[in-house]
Amino acid sequence: MRNALLRSVVLTCACLIARPAAGVVEYRDVGELTRQARQIVIGDVSDVTSSWNADHSLIRSRITIEVADYLYGQGPGREVLDLAGGTVGDLTLHVSVLPTFEAGDHVLLFLADNEIRLVESFQGAYLTDGEQIARMAPDCRRVIPSSAQPLSSFLREI
Repeated sequence: MRNALLRSVVLTCACLIARPAAGVVEYRDVGELTRQARQIVIGDVSDVTSSWNADHSLIRSRITIEVADYLYGQGPGREVLDLAGGTVGDLTLHVSVLPTFEAGDHVLLFLADNEIRLVESFQGAYLTDGEQIARMAPDCRRVIPSSAQPLSSFLREI
């Protein structure tokens, strides 16, 4: 138990201090994200289930999104992401280029045909309350505060 707690603390501390260096991330604007997307969806995260992979070397999370609207493309009304990271028991893995989803999040996602499905990793994920929208953060934070803007303005850029 003590070792598991220590690993959790070490991973959490690493997440807090290991932020990407300035200039490493080339931020894409909404137009570029739109051009790369196969689908653009807005909906609610209904479930996040985390588990170990088969050889117990990586925590992965299955994120289920109930789609309210396909702003671009089509789909069955439910989209699923399978991302590295998550919490199993007392151990949490944060992946520096991926956002962290929680059940109940209202999201707008730019989806591609790549392995993680998010266009440009965290850059393709936005959190919204229906009035404002902000890009989800690539580390332990929820959003990038400086990216917040009115949802109506953002939708006009798509």
